[in-house]
Amino acid sequence: MMGNDADIVVLGAGVSSLMLAERLARSGSRSSRVILVDPRTGYENDQTWSFWRVAPHAFEPLVEASWQRMAWSSAGWRQTIQSRRYPYQSIPARSFFDRALAAVDADPETELRLGCAALSVRDCCRGVEIETTQGALRAAWAIDTRPARAPRGALVQRFAGARIRTGQASFDPGVAGLMESMEVDHHGFSFTYVLPYSADEALVETTRFTTSVLPEGQLQSELDSACARLARGGFSVLRTERGAIPMSVERFASPSARVVLAGRRGGAARPSTGYAFLRMAQWADAAAASIADGRQPPGHPAEPPVRRELDRIFLRVLMRRPELAPAIFLSLAGGAPADCIIRFLSDRATPIDVAAVVASLPPLPFMAALAAPSPRAACAEVLA
Repeated sequence: MMGNDADIVVLGAGVSSLMLAERLARSGSRSSRVILVDPRTGYENDQTWSFWRVAPHAFEPLVEASWQRMAWSSAGWRQTIQSRRYPYQSIPARSFFDRALAAVDADPETELRLGCAALSVRDCCRGVEIETTQGALRAAWAIDTRPARAPRGALVQRFAGARIRTGQASFDPGVAGLMESMEVDHHGFSFTYVLPYSADEALVETTRFTTSVLPEGQLQSELDSACARLARGGFSVLRTERGAIPMSVERFASPSARVVLAGRRGGAARPSTGYAFLRMAQWADAAAASIADGRQPPGHPAEPPVRRELDRIFLRVLMRRPELAPAIFLSLAGGAPADCIIRFLSDRATPIDVAAVVASLPPLPFMAALAAPSPRAACAEVLA
């Protein structure tokens, strides 16, 4: 469009945005120009993305480790599932960022502007105008992937993690501890996430599901304790990571028909689990195809009604009865076939899978949650 700086401006240059930019760069010649803006000044190896390989994906060369066995534990009880069909895979941030940024750098039609924060977006002349800290940008479309605050009163998954190396063999590298040492206290439900890359090296994360802000240093203190408990012969910290993932089925509204929402702002993180990586990749493929055809890029798709309602009920139980969380997760791991659980958690569930998962859970709290009125959550969007 004449007078525009780009066909599309992407607000935020995190995972979903870089997936889209890389997909466009690798698709060959095109007429659309894309600008990504982000307040960060660089990328660090400060995240790990893990998921079940329920289908082949474009990130296979980046997978650092995979596990066929996964574990849940609480108060001396432990459930382990195994799936040869759907291994659990892990990708470090550095590998992903290096590949994506190399593709973007080589694409003359894509520009990445770091240290540039989007301040506002408004409709303008059959397009949008984005005010940034480096001046105004005009485009036909905008894709907003910036982080957004969770709806008021919603459950939030908060975590702090460290990749550690121990002085002695401390881990079973054949088992991924998805929810270890589950417990509930006055701060809410907590567990430890352990991805062992070898007998003496692992990613350890302390995670809490909570509706309130935790005291300063709470997660870090719990992480330090978890590392000390798991490590033999002491440990050294190789890198750290932390984050917060809203767990809500409520969706944010776009301020304009020419602004589409993607990434976590658009609902890429599965409300009941926080898993987002492959969901972002699916969106990036669809958006790149639309852009290549000269069509409006789509926002992240809404959850199918059945899955949305199941997640809503599950989150309502966790909020109303957090003390039941360890028993619920142990019941799930021990009561349904492994592949059914994995497909259910990875958006691939068949009706048989759903029936198996529902049958594995204690019925009374879920029946009570189903009958209870749904609380209305006020969605308050904020800038990153």
